[in-house]
Amino acid sequence: MISYVEVRDKYSRLPFALVEPLECWFELTYYGVGEFAVRARATKTALAALKDGNYITIPHKPFIWLIEDVEPTYEAGRGYVITVTGRQAKQILGKRIINKQTQLAGDITTAVFDLIRAHAGENAGDVREIDGLTEL
Repeated sequence: MISYVEVRDKYSRLPFALVEPLECWFELTYYGVGEFAVRARATKTALAALKDGNYITIPHKPFIWLIEDVEPTYEAGRGYVITVTGRQAKQILGKRIINKQTQLAGDITTAVFDLIRAHAGENAGDVREIDGLTEL
């Protein structure tokens, strides 16, 4: 059972929010890209953190998932619930956003954040639009 998930934005390696899921599932794949779904109570913290384009990680696990869809709903007996879905962030590595060969350091979480910062962040130079990641 996963007691909480960490939420990160696209510029930070450190989580800025912790969300307790009502239900969640994560599909891990080595060669492909796995999907995930997390359902949580629609608290102020969850609504502020679970936004399209943010990332979810499980504490002490070297995996990172990109939030691609957010769906708030009302359930009798539970109240307002927010459901987020998406895919493993390694899908970004399949897009042609890298202008030079880069050696990836550390685990996949660190590598993805470093690539985003270097090639799509504010230090990237030319503005790049990456579908599903950012709207510049």
